[in-house]
Amino acid sequence: MVVHTIESLGDFKKAAEENKVVILAFFGASNSLSRVIAPVFEKASNEPDFQALYLAKVDVESAGDVPAEVGVRSVPTFIAFVDGQKFREFAGANPTALENLLQEVAAAASQ
Repeated sequence: MVVHTIESLGDFKKAAEENKVVILAFFGASNSLSRVIAPVFEKASNEPDFQALYLAKVDVESAGDVPAEVGVRSVPTFIAFVDGQKFREFAGANPTALENLLQEVAAAASQ
């Protein structure tokens, strides 16, 4: 599966309307922690357990109002939305925390 790219508030709203579960990964191209965790997020998109999730990356430097709309204060930040509502989030480059978030959201998506 592919990791999508959210470039505008319109992209975000469309993704939230069309998908039960959306996980946004907020990165900064010049942020070293973002570069560390990005491959982990990309790899997760190929895991069978996460195929029902809509995974998308957001570059905070070019995504307009999206980071402010959802309350991002630092990068990397991961935010999960279920049925258009914020479900869980965490900030940092912790692969274990990312895996836990994905598993928790995948379980919620299957209910």
